[in-house]
Amino acid sequence: MNLMDVSEFNGRRLYTGLRLDYRLRLSAATPASRAISAVAELFVLSMYCLASACTAVQSILSDMKTYMPSDSDMDGALLALVRIQTTYGLSVDDLASGRIAGHTAVLPLSEQTVFDVAVLCLGDGRPDVALQWLDHINNASIKHSAIPLSALYQAYARAFAQVVTRDVMVT
Repeated sequence: MNLMDVSEFNGRRLYTGLRLDYRLRLSAATPASRAISAVAELFVLSMYCLASACTAVQSILSDMKTYMPSDSDMDGALLALVRIQTTYGLSVDDLASGRIAGHTAVLPLSEQTVFDVAVLCLGDGRPDVALQWLDHINNASIKHSAIPLSALYQAYARAFAQVVTRDVMVT
């Protein structure tokens, strides 16, 4: 069997570049030799299909990277949430649970996302808002916290230091 295959997967043409001639040439055409030949054909065909599938998966994954948001996109979206919070006076508890103006989101923000918002607020020079988001994590009655206490305490220390520095400079 000779295979020179150009497959289509998800609208993409995939050239495998395989030319296989794997039939066993046995002098005696016994049932055992035919069975061995069939098993060999199945094995080589399965290897060919596996190589083709791997190429297709790699192609799809590289395309997905193009359309996935970057870290700066995610940071921008979280800071936009903070701007909405401060502009409209929304509570962190409502935002974190996904309740806005009488509407409830399908999924609330994860504890890690809430922590990320607090850290972004610190980096953006908004320690008061960061403290609100940190307090939400601290007040949540989650026994198995995704945020290590050391990271939470470090963020609190940074926020308090920024507030104190800002207050000292103002007076």
